[in-house]
Amino acid sequence: MAQKDYTNSIITIPNIMSASRIFLIPIIILLYLKGHPNAAGIVFLVSAATDIADGIVARKFHMISNIGKMLDAIADKATQLALLALLVGKFPHLFWLLMLQLFKEAASGGTAIWAHHRTDEVVAAQWHGKLATVIMNGIVVIHFLFFRILPPALSDALIILGACGLLLSLVLYLINNITKAVRGKVGPDTETGKEDA
Repeated sequence: MAQKDYTNSIITIPNIMSASRIFLIPIIILLYLKGHPNAAGIVFLVSAATDIADGIVARKFHMISNIGKMLDAIADKATQLALLALLVGKFPHLFWLLMLQLFKEAASGGTAIWAHHRTDEVVAAQWHGKLATVIMNGIVVIHFLFFRILPPALSDALIILGACGLLLSLVLYLINNITKAVRGKVGPDTETGKEDA
């Protein structure tokens, strides 16, 4: 029995899970603004767990799709940016991490669109992007759950760690995306050609 190809599918379990993370963002924001930062942090942990689960399901059941790659990235970044923006009021130094992440997403996203235009490939998340996401999620959770007792020096150290993760991912994404865009479409004998077949 041939395995179903989910490449162009829209309604899949992983995609539904990714979309649910986007819908959790306003709930997290509302809880935080209503004075319930711990509850907001817990909902964020649920969102992060869903992020891990959708990747596992997609790989285990071969449900990786183009829309899923985009939804997963959008959910990750939108959540992180929204929560960083909320935390800036209590931790002003997070502003610089927020600006760096905005720049990273604009630069890597722009070059990914260019690469897609040149190759018809959707650029999937890379290991360094996942690492940066884990680091940023950890930073957000720590600032949410321990905002009353978090020492400023520890907050600054976490911000530096997050900045290093973002910069590493940015450089590697730019190299990958620009290389693909410059190379353009490849022939059917290459790895990409086999994947698209």
